[in-house]
Amino acid sequence: MKSKTPFAVLLGIILAIALAIAWNSYRSAQEAADSLADLARKRAAVEASVQHLQKSVTFDERDNGDIRASISAQKEALHPKGTIRVTQRMTGPQRLALVANDPKLFALGMKAYRLSLDTIYGQMFRALNLPPEQVTKFKSIAAAHMEAIADILSSAITQGMPLNDPAVGSLMKDENTQFDAAQKSLLGDAAYQQMQQVNRQLPVSGVVYNVAWQVALTSTPLSSAQADQLTQILANSSPQYQSGGIATPNTINWQTALGQAQAVLNPAQFAALQGRYNSIQVNQLMVQFNAQQKGK
Repeated sequence: MKSKTPFAVLLGIILAIALAIAWNSYRSAQEAADSLADLARKRAAVEASVQHLQKSVTFDERDNGDIRASISAQKEALHPKGTIRVTQRMTGPQRLALVANDPKLFALGMKAYRLSLDTIYGQMFRALNLPPEQVTKFKSIAAAHMEAIADILSSAITQGMPLNDPAVGSLMKDENTQFDAAQKSLLGDAAYQQMQQVNRQLPVSGVVYNVAWQVALTSTPLSSAQADQLTQILANSSPQYQSGGIATPNTINWQTALGQAQAVLNPAQFAALQGRYNSIQVNQLMVQFNAQQKGK
C-alpha cells in the first residue's frame, strides 16, 4: 500500500474507525432496546450496508466491560497517578502500545476491523460489482495483512524500537509488497488501481461513517449513494488528496466541502456533518494548545 504518510498512522486510523463502528453499533442497539416495534419500523428504511453493520458488529456487555477495563489499566500504566497531564489524549505510539499489550483488546479490535470491511471497501465492491466469492477472498487477504502489520508494530514496541527504525521499515515494505501482489492477483490491475484510490480516502470515510451512524435510526438514513458522494466530496476538497496523497479531515477545505454537501444531504444529515466538522475543529484547537503548553 503506497502513501505519502507513515503506514503506522493509517493503521491507527483504520483501527480507530473499526472500534468506533463497533462501539456505536452496541450503543445504538442498547438505546433502541426499549422500543423494539419502533426500531423495526425504522430499520426497514436503512440501507443494506447499514443493516449489515447493525446485525454483524455486536459486542455483549462482557466484551465491552473487558474493553473498558483494558483501556483503563493500560492508560494508568502509560500515565501513572500523580504525573502532570495537560490532556487525556494519547499519542499514536501510546495507542499502539495499548493495543499491543492487551491480547483481548487487540482481538476485539481485529474482530471489529473484519466486520467493518464491508463499510471501508463498500464503495469499491459496488463500483467493481465483485462476485461474493471474490469479496470474501479480498476480506481474508485484508484481515491477514492487517494482522501481519500489527504484529510487526507490536514486536517493535515490545522491543523498545522506534517505529521509524530502518529494520521496522524493511519488514513493513516486505509485507506491503506481498499484500500488493495478492491484491493484484485477485482483482487485476484496473480494479487494484481503483482500490488504491479508496485507500487514499479512508480517513475521510471515517467522517462519513460518523454521519451515517448519527442518522441511521432516523426516517432518513444515509443511503449508499449519498455515502459514496459525500466521501468523494470530502476527498476532492483535500489538496493533499488532489496531489496524490491521503485525504485526511485536517486537510479538507471545509467551506468548499460543506457547500457541496448541501446538495447531497437533507437538513438532518447536513446537521450531523456540521457537528462532525465542529468536533474536528475542537480537536485541532486542542492539538495547538497542547503544542503551546509543551513549548512553555
